[in-house]
Amino acid sequence: MSTKPLLLVLFISVAAILASSHARAQVEPGAEGGPAPEDETQMSMPAPVSGTPYPTIGISEERTNYMASDLTFGGAYIDNVLPGATSQPVSDTTYSIAPKLVFDRSTPHQLVDVAYNPEFIFYQPTSSLNTVDQSASLIYQEHLSPYKAISVQDSFFKTSNVFDVSYPFSEGGLGGSAQAPTSPVIAPFANQLRNDASASFDAQIARNAMIGAGGTYSNFQFSDPADAIGLENSHGGGASGFYDRRIFRMQYAGISYDYNRILAGPNEAQVDTQSQSILPFYTFYLRRTISFSLSAGAQHVNVAETSQAVSTSWLPAGVVSMGWQGNRGTISTSYLHTATTGGGLVGAYKSNSANGNGTWKLSPKWSAEFAISYSTISPVAPLASLTYQGGNAFAAMGSIAYHIGERFSVEGGYERLRENFSGIAVVSRNPDSDRTYVTLAYHIAKSLGR
Repeated sequence: MSTKPLLLVLFISVAAILASSHARAQVEPGAEGGPAPEDETQMSMPAPVSGTPYPTIGISEERTNYMASDLTFGGAYIDNVLPGATSQPVSDTTYSIAPKLVFDRSTPHQLVDVAYNPEFIFYQPTSSLNTVDQSASLIYQEHLSPYKAISVQDSFFKTSNVFDVSYPFSEGGLGGSAQAPTSPVIAPFANQLRNDASASFDAQIARNAMIGAGGTYSNFQFSDPADAIGLENSHGGGASGFYDRRIFRMQYAGISYDYNRILAGPNEAQVDTQSQSILPFYTFYLRRTISFSLSAGAQHVNVAETSQAVSTSWLPAGVVSMGWQGNRGTISTSYLHTATTGGGLVGAYKSNSANGNGTWKLSPKWSAEFAISYSTISPVAPLASLTYQGGNAFAAMGSIAYHIGERFSVEGGYERLRENFSGIAVVSRNPDSDRTYVTLAYHIAKSLGR
């Protein structure tokens, strides 16, 4: 048997053994991510396989069935808008206008969540960087029956300012899967487009057992390669499956399988990176809204480079994550040790990543938020066509907001990005960038009823 399907066969064998170890008395499931369900007949989908991030707003702030629009005016000071391009940092002041539209419709059987957010950014004095950025997202979930559910998600962004779209600077929380929350190497002000799409199916096959499968597609493009020298375009996709068993009311254990393939580099000399991972996992809920998850297993990585022998490696992989959601705030953390590729990188890289974020409603009018990320990478097998051998990146942000009634809010914050990757021209000189900003936002929301 070839190495390529080995982990898939192993996953199917283990899952079949586990699935046959209990009676299949079907009951109505709660096949959704989030807190542990209060109904003992329903199962929750643990963080390692849910595909959704931990909550980023407190329970008292959650809302469904509404339409909303925001209009945000912002001003910011950035101390380095041309990293890697000059021997000395170039600072700029930016002004922005950002409307946002959100539609959220939820019923017992269906969820539709759509958001669109263009942003007009003006730089002074470096007006050549003036741009219109865009981001959009779609989440669709439906229960096909009391026992089966499907989910489709898609996110798209066109940006030239990483401080607006990339974790930890933008909306969105951490997950408990083996996927890193952000690209290991960031070209902060390069024009880039990214699209990530996924679809999944899950079914509760017994009172204490659930299975699921899904697929993903991603496309990452730099509009002008000169803006990101040392990094490359990439595209690819993958498939996954899992078996999840509730061993006690607040404890889950299971096994997941993931296959990913990424093609990166020029069309005439693309590097083909394929990875498979099999990760047993365990999740327990200290309380309904506090969970801890652990995944640990192995990855098999193949890297094929034009006119070079195929490189094959076996690597350990693991993820530890925690999420808490209270009435007034949230905290989530994760640590990943895994192989990564894409997002500008060519080939496979061993990655260690530590991440955390939190939100807190200090009072009815004041709220605060923070996020932090540190990652290191090193090549699984050096490529003949590349000169860089890995490095590290640190990113952090903190903000505080004041709410003026229901319609207005003022927010101020600080963001920092520091990268150390020798051999990647776009971030090899003056890679540090700091941003201080203030925004004024106007909010309108309308309830859609139940």
